[in-house]
Amino acid sequence: ALAEMIEQIDIHTNSGLAIEDCLNKVYLKLTISDDFFLEIAKHRALRRLFSSVASSYGVENPRLEIVSQAGPWTSEIDDPHSFMLHATTQAMSAILGGTDALLVEPFYNIFPNKPALAERIARNISTILSEESYLNKMVDPAAGSYYIEQLTQNLYNNALDLLKKIEAAGGISKIDVESFNPEAL
Repeated sequence: ALAEMIEQIDIHTNSGLAIEDCLNKVYLKLTISDDFFLEIAKHRALRRLFSSVASSYGVENPRLEIVSQAGPWTSEIDDPHSFMLHATTQAMSAILGGTDALLVEPFYNIFPNKPALAERIARNISTILSEESYLNKMVDPAAGSYYIEQLTQNLYNNALDLLKKIEAAGGISKIDVESFNPEAL
């Protein structure tokens, strides 16, 4: 996503748009997996990477909006209670990672005859996490956790190395899709 963003920034700045305007209008949408700690670190590393990219353009303290989407990515969940735990865990990892907006997709497969219930449960997950768990009141609840800090730093370093390789090859549009290994990260 960042390699594509860099390419778009270059296109827009070459056409006359100010770099600050480009960077301050960026938002990235992430899908949330079931790996709780990895998702926290992924969100945190993405902010650091964005800040590094902005610094390379000479912009300090850019604004990045991250929109995280939790949803029924697996067909293995067939129980309403499992879904609620699954979606809540995904949402919580995104919040602890510092997402700006959260989308929790309803799981209509579990509630085929009750779409209103599926929507209500999905909507209530973020409400419960903010209003009853007070996760929206803390600035950085994951700060200081050695494991999360190390995981974030490792993700940041690996992603930055990969981003540098992509840029050295001429950008994301010049990458040979056949030889590119997205699992390298």
